[in-house]
Amino acid sequence: MSRLSLLLGALTLLLAACGTGEDPTLLPEQTGPAPSLEALRSRATDATLALNEDRWLDFYEFKSPRSVRPRLPYGLPAVQLCTQEQFIFDTGTRLAKIRALAGLYRDEKLTWEIVDVTTKEDRDRIGVVRLDIFHQGELVTNEFHDYRGEVEEGERWVYIDGEWWIEPENWDEGCHENTLFGL
Repeated sequence: MSRLSLLLGALTLLLAACGTGEDPTLLPEQTGPAPSLEALRSRATDATLALNEDRWLDFYEFKSPRSVRPRLPYGLPAVQLCTQEQFIFDTGTRLAKIRALAGLYRDEKLTWEIVDVTTKEDRDRIGVVRLDIFHQGELVTNEFHDYRGEVEEGERWVYIDGEWWIEPENWDEGCHENTLFGL
């Protein structure tokens, strides 16, 4: 009997450590104001400003709380979804790759500008922010990007607990979809 109890306890801890992976549109109603495009645009503007000003820790604060909350065992950074240190390293690495692909030197400035802010059809708790990337006022490519510089339909934001947060669909897989970039 004690082995069974120990096994069930370990299984419970493992499930709690891995996260739930729930879809924000299926979460129970939450407190706070109703989601709005104006609030999403304001949050996205603040996040974009932090990114453009190289304020990485401020930008890190826009990641959804469930994508950065500690997992068991709490003291081991290797099993956390996205630590601040990993985020900063990954951000620097990704920006260097974007600069190299654009033929820029390592310290040449890139800027992201918001092109459009929308919500997914019939899902007002999932938003999309489309961005363009510029260098000295010139568009880097003619395609829309997310904050990682990857060509996408845009950056996915979710409305959780009365606030908009950056959260890719596979947020529970680690710091930025297991690529060399944390967001």
